[in-house]
Amino acid sequence: MRLEEGARRCTSREQARAFIRQADQVKRHLWGTTEGTIVSHE
Repeated sequence: MRLEEGARRCTSREQARAFIRQADQVKRHLWGTTEGTIVSHE
């Protein structure tokens, strides 16, 4: 929710992209990556 609110306050698309990129980096730092942890159900 906070991500969407922050992105809406941006005045340009490039600014919004940078905001989202930064938020994604923070999320990855806090939670780590989920790559390789999801078990395939084949």
